Amino acid sequence: MKSLRRCSDSYAPNTSPPGLTSSGRGFTPRLPPSSGFYTEIAAELAKVPAESPISQEFRKHVEDNLLVLFNLRIMKLLSGAPEDNATKDERMVYVRYEDLVSSLNRFVDSVRSSSAKPLPRRVLVSFNSSLDAFVDSVMSLLGPFKKGDMAYIPEEDALVMSRYNLIEMLSKVNYT
Repeated sequence: MKSLRRCSDSYAPNTSPPGLTSSGRGFTPRLPPSSGFYTEIAAELAKVPAESPISQEFRKHVEDNLLVLFNLRIMKLLSGAPEDNATKDERMVYVRYEDLVSSLNRFVDSVRSSSAKPLPRRVLVSFNSSLDAFVDSVMSLLGPFKKGDMAYIPEEDALVMSRYNLIEMLSKVNYT
């Protein structure tokens, strides 16, 4: 009769399991997964029949573990691990993440630089006719206004609106 051995007996202390190397903080794979790793696993998983509760539980278990693995590998990329070992799917998520961070940084920079700029000069105007709400040149919502209403609006908008006799400027504009 063949004797059974415990899984822990198969490895001597301080030795690496096959296919893994010891890095002082645990075991790391020697080779990265193939570029289509997640797609390949999903294709193999689709071959598992889904009739029995055991196979359904197995599929769920594998899917959950793939998600955990994917998340861990993405976190490693975000922590500075080289992209060379990333799969195609991981690189795609990482590049999109970098694009998001870049866009957010550009947005923050634009907000900071726009807040450092002086606000446009505003002039007092009187409306010659009713006007629905509109977005002015500094992207603020103004209005709605009725005939005879008075308001301070950006000088640039006042100049344009006065050309069409929509307003009458009550404060003087310097053209220098």
